[in-house]
Amino acid sequence: LAEQLPISVRNTGVMWNKADSTVDPGHQTGGMCDLGTVPFDPAVVNASQDNKSIFELDENNAAMSAIKELLGNSLAKLKVGSA
Repeated sequence: LAEQLPISVRNTGVMWNKADSTVDPGHQTGGMCDLGTVPFDPAVVNASQDNKSIFELDENNAAMSAIKELLGNSLAKLKVGSA
């Protein structure tokens, strides 16, 4: 997608969604940094079916906790903001 849009993208990464135990964290895909995984969580499916955002889930929800951690770590891993 980054190659198709008229924008400048220096660093790209992969976040695995609905990941199961067969995903090997730490590997790289297509030269992109593996940023981590968001585990499958039925609560996310239920929220989607109820037209709710994942951000309306309980903060201790496994998927929500993983998303928060990924967002916090992604900027550092991708070195966003550095020259």
